[in-house]
Amino acid sequence: MQQKIKTQFPGESVSFSVYYDEPENCPLCHYAITPKCISYAWYKDNLDHRHFAIFYTCTHCFRPFVAHFIDRFPDNPQMSPQLDYCAPSFFSAQEFEKNIKTLSPQFVKIFNQALEAESRQLDEIAGIGYRKALEFLVKDYCKHIHPEQGAEIERLPLGKCISDLIAQPSINILASRAVWIGNDETHYTRKLEGRDISDMKTFIHALVHYVGMELIVEDAASIAPAH
Repeated sequence: MQQKIKTQFPGESVSFSVYYDEPENCPLCHYAITPKCISYAWYKDNLDHRHFAIFYTCTHCFRPFVAHFIDRFPDNPQMSPQLDYCAPSFFSAQEFEKNIKTLSPQFVKIFNQALEAESRQLDEIAGIGYRKALEFLVKDYCKHIHPEQGAEIERLPLGKCISDLIAQPSINILASRAVWIGNDETHYTRKLEGRDISDMKTFIHALVHYVGMELIVEDAASIAPAH
């Protein structure tokens, strides 16, 4: 929800208004909230960007937190300050279905480590973690559907595993595109402009869904009628 602060430069009488979008989730309890503003402070850096620290209390868990905003375009009223981070934050692990945890426990472990890194604003290493998690999920799935090729799958490049061993179109497309984005996270230059780890995470979640559905169908197909 957009809010307004009316403030003024220290030592000056001229006031100005700043419009900004409040955090939508509490960084402590992770509930969707409309936080209660208690107070705020601001300063300018050497690039003339305005920084706002707004002190809130959560309307669900009632604990205090700080949201840090940066206004990089203070002379452009069409540009709002952007939320930089909230602190403190408690990490909440992503839960996965039992069939995914059984198929690839390392995927679950690595994905949640990457998620924790991202929650602490370690975005440069989070992408590498998601890419590694993706490799475990894809290769473990390939070993599941091609158990006779287990040793070979461990040696194959990930792209080769996807192109040669995954016939299901949705899984193939999601896995390959997530890998492309993930590769950008590990290299010096990027090949896919306009794509980042948020896209990769979206594709990974969709991939988990389709893989999970395949495992459910496989389980259902294993049921034989009683005679």
